[in-house]
Parts: sequence; C-alpha cells; structure tokens
Amino acid sequence: MKLFSDSQKTALLSYLAIFSLCTAQNLFAQPNQIYCELQVKNLGSLQQIEVAFEIARLSDTDEPTAIEAEYEILSNGKILEEKKLPIIGNVEKINSTFYYNFLIERVTEPDATLKVTIIDLAANVEVSKSISLEVPNKAVSFGLKNQSNPLNSSYVRPGESLIMKSASQKPIFLVRFEHSFLPAAPPMGNNMSAGGPGLRVDSVIVVNTNTPFSLGKEALYFAQEDTTTVNGIGFRVVSEDYPKFKQVENLAQSMIYIATNKEINGFLSAADQKAALDNFWLNTGGSVGIAKALIKEYYQRVTYSNKNFTNYKEGWKTDRGIIYIVFGRPNEVANLPNGQQWVYFLGKKRKRVTFEFKRKPNIFSGFHYELFRSPRYKKVYYEAVEKWRKGEIILP
Repeated sequence: MKLFSDSQKTALLSYLAIFSLCTAQNLFAQPNQIYCELQVKNLGSLQQIEVAFEIARLSDTDEPTAIEAEYEILSNGKILEEKKLPIIGNVEKINSTFYYNFLIERVTEPDATLKVTIIDLAANVEVSKSISLEVPNKAVSFGLKNQSNPLNSSYVRPGESLIMKSASQKPIFLVRFEHSFLPAAPPMGNNMSAGGPGLRVDSVIVVNTNTPFSLGKEALYFAQEDTTTVNGIGFRVVSEDYPKFKQVENLAQSMIYIATNKEINGFLSAADQKAALDNFWLNTGGSVGIAKALIKEYYQRVTYSNKNFTNYKEGWKTDRGIIYIVFGRPNEVANLPNGQQWVYFLGKKRKRVTFEFKRKPNIFSGFHYELFRSPRYKKVYYEAVEKWRKGEIILP
C-alpha cells in the first residue's frame, strides 16, 4: 500500500525544487522592530562590510521600501568618513533577511570602528550597530573585488568577473587547493573528524592586478604576491547554486546532520534522486504539509549558514553552521573579545544551553570560529536531531 499518492509526491517534488522562493515567518513580536548585524571581512587592501537586517513589515517583499542607511568610520572620537548607502535596488534577500554589502579601503587608523544606521521612515524608528575595523597583522597591498556580484566578494561562483585591485600593476599568484572539507563534527566531540587529509596544491594561476579574470573550477584559492610568505587572501569558488542549494547532490549532502551516510548515499545512488530525497521528507513528516514545512525550515537554515559563515569552508560545514542548522537561530548572541556565545532556551522548560565559539584566524581567513566541544551537549544534540527525524522540529 502506498503511503502517499503519486500526485502528492509530485507536488512535494515541485516544492523541493523551488523551496528557496519561500519566505520565513515573521520573527518579531512588534512590527516596528529592526534586527541588524554587521560583519567585516578583510579582502586584502579592501574590507567588505556586510549589513544584514530584518524588518517585520517587509517580510513579504523583496525590496526594503522606505528604508535608508548610512555609515560612519570613527577613530578616537573623530569621524573619518561618512556616507549614505544606496540600498534600494542593491540588496539581496535570503529567507527573511536583507543583505547589503559595500567595500571600503582598508582603514589603518588605530581603534577605528564602523557604525551603520538603518532608518525605517515608515515607522519612524532606527537602529545603529558598530563593529571594530581591526587590521590583520599580515595585510597585503591588493584587494579582491567581485565585479559580477557586488553584493558579495567572500565567495565566488564559476565564471564571475573578479579583479585584484591595487595601486600598482603586478602579478598575483592564485594557489589552488584540491580539497573538500568534511562537515563539522557534533558538539559533544566524538570521533568524527572535521579536518581530513592535508591540503594539496592543485595548480598555480598567475593574474595581473587591475585586470579582470574569472575562475571555472570549484576549489579553495589563496591569492599572493609573494609565494615564499604566508601572506595572502583566501577565498572559495563555490557551486552555481550557492548559497541556495538546488542541485540534488548539494541538497542531499547538506543533510548529514540529520541523516545517516547510508541514507545520503541511497539518495545519490537512486535512479530517481529527487524521488528518493522526497520520500525521506515525506516519511519524516508523515504528511505533505509537514514535509513541506520541514524542507522549508531545514534549507533556510542551510542557506543562512552558507551566506553568513562561509570562509575557507562552505558555511554549512562550519561549527557555527552545524549548530545553526540543527538548533536554529539562537535566542541570544554575545560577541566576546575573541569569539561568540550563542544561547538557546530549549524545550517546554526553556532549558538554557550555551555554545561558545572561539575565533581562530588562519592564513585563509580571519573569521574562522571553532566550537568548544563537550560531552555535556550529547543529550541536547541527540534530542534536537530526533525532533528533526520525527518531524517535530517545526512544532511550537
């Protein structure tokens, strides 16, 4: 006897193919609230500022109407630079979050900070966020800019037009590493490895500064002007469907936190991969409606992780990625001097669970965070995974 009709399966297959078009539910109790976060990514002589903001009244629209934004760069109480940000027509919306990126020249003044202000003209409210513009110790004299996608330069899709900006003309060596990093290990620190074999140089490509070029192969790249040093800019060339996965292979592999390796291999080896993936969600949810809600919730979390946590690893494979995907958005986030603390209130008793991430820069990225793992997370982690497996994660 069939658990679901062919028409039901067809409907869910179609939904799975277009899940990324769905919008998240309103996150705010008050419609006038503004949620805003900033990230600074060092791209050599340039710094990319990523502004992420959400406004409840705009949850169902792709344009931030009646919104203005501006920024100031300050050092020791002095304003070094201030500008309006042309966000209308230049934002990207993923789930319920608007993203706006802009580039600034690397700031060398001591103790420099950036303050961004988002103004909702319709509600007559505003919010300001500030972040340090610290300069890496091993900064280089050129910067990476994605000309095809001004909204993002921290990862690159195949064929996009790139340029290494510099005050002078010189060769830049792009060292390409043939490596696929493993997904993050569970938070209780079992014997799963998130590392894998050491990095192996695949090839070296030479480009010139201030001259556009493109890359066609998915890989980790390290741009240097002097290959005898460890100074450079790391970036990834990602798949065409990044950060919103649409290819079945990517959809299946990113399920590793709630599915077994055997199940994922079964999806990928099936004659009809989409149908196999579809059946997993149907059986997990027990109905088409719940299955659709599970698909929407899971892949919105994957997309958010890819957008916000990508460094030398894909966002969904990072330590912050696994926690965000399994547990969702934290109830509280505290930025620590050298890391972050995420707080969740879980279950009917609102049990407080805290995850701590230590910032551990490496030659590829200054924004790599590692989770402090502990056996005490075993119970809450398995309970969260079990909720996914039973289709209960979307229940209030």
